[in-house]
Amino acid sequence: KRSRKIMKSLPSGDTPVRVSETPYFIDKHGQLSREMVQDNPGVVSISRCGVCHTTADKGSFSESAIRIPGFGRWEDKDR
Repeated sequence: KRSRKIMKSLPSGDTPVRVSETPYFIDKHGQLSREMVQDNPGVVSISRCGVCHTTADKGSFSESAIRIPGFGRWEDKDR
């Protein structure tokens, strides 16, 4: 399901090198502050999916399983 959403977010003929360059990814991660990612010693880089997506190793990226080190559950954040 999610892969279809990612593909639908791409302009026709566009082939990004990284999933992080897709409009879908940018939309889903655009609310993250620098403090939550780059300045967070528990995260450091957006490329370390499994740090926050606790079920990434099972192929699941559900928002209910997001825990940002030092910030807690994503569902609990005021967005």
